[in-house]
Amino acid sequence: LAEGQFLRAQMVKGFTSQAPGGLPFAPLSPVTLTLRGGSGFAGSKALIRTGTLRGSITVVQEQGGVVFVGVHRQSASRVNIAKIHEFGATIRVTNKMRLWLMARMNEAAKRGFVVGGSSKRAGFIVIPPRPFVRPVFDQYVHDGKHQAEMRFQEHIAKSIGFHKGTTRSAAHMP
Repeated sequence: LAEGQFLRAQMVKGFTSQAPGGLPFAPLSPVTLTLRGGSGFAGSKALIRTGTLRGSITVVQEQGGVVFVGVHRQSASRVNIAKIHEFGATIRVTNKMRLWLMARMNEAAKRGFVVGGSSKRAGFIVIPPRPFVRPVFDQYVHDGKHQAEMRFQEHIAKSIGFHKGTTRSAAHMP
């Protein structure tokens, strides 16, 4: 569980730094920034407009002692959003979506936020991958396997009362 909490903390830290596991997020598009500004939100960081996705990263000990770290399937809508951001997506724009986008862009223009181009002809919305799970696992588990083993050993030693720098024998352990 402690290792799971460590990995979760690294994922959350990656949202703040915009580079989980050292892999920078793709920057937000000018259209996204315009839509955000037009709705009164001036933030420019990816994936943390509301903090819901970041807050949904969890650690769960499942049956058999398996520890899950990520966005749990109990929240299907958040899992779908996490999957889109982890792997990217291309979404065909429907007429209903196009009307919504044009209305939001018009509202943004009234507030002084303008972006070049036209949403009238946009056939697809491309959301680039912004992985926040895989880079952390790559850095701290796969590539950093030795470090993960060392952290795991330290957790075990600490839980049985053995602390770094001490030379207690097994006979003296609680």
